[in-house]
Amino acid sequence: LWLYRRRTLSGWVAGGLVVLVVLIDLWGVGNRHLGEDAFSRQPDPESKIPTYSFDRFLQKKVQASGGPGRFRVLPFQTPYSQNPTSNAISSYHYQSVGGYHAAKLQRYQEYLDHILQLSQGEGFSENGLDLMNARYVVAKQKVPGTEVVYEDDRTGTLVLKNPDAVPRGFFVGQTEVI
Repeated sequence: LWLYRRRTLSGWVAGGLVVLVVLIDLWGVGNRHLGEDAFSRQPDPESKIPTYSFDRFLQKKVQASGGPGRFRVLPFQTPYSQNPTSNAISSYHYQSVGGYHAAKLQRYQEYLDHILQLSQGEGFSENGLDLMNARYVVAKQKVPGTEVVYEDDRTGTLVLKNPDAVPRGFFVGQTEVI
């Protein structure tokens, strides 16, 4: 372009050189992103998701209850993560109370933080857990109001049953003003 500006090169030669430089640059970028490896068969991404024995136990419980949608699981402390609201691996195996979403609803996050009380990290509200239809809790130690139904020998993770979990849809029989 400098030679064209000094009138050393003609317009069609300068234009041809610009087109040539752009093509060479695009060819290099294309090879980097769309080279031979870009379309090769990758291993199945599902094979990279870890599956523990407690996951298989809960999957059997889902099938025994009639399929997905009957209950949820609170993955409170798992080998995947200590925070049930920042990890979606457990949601791959069964319906989870947590899971990850970058645009989580504010009211749902407030429920988790203030009613279920997950933000403190110590424990959670039993009533809040019951209302979320969480029939099972995955944790490293026993939680009040639950009973141990399975223990993963490899990880020491417990599956705890919450006997007071309410169904997803229910009629309130009685209210109490507190």
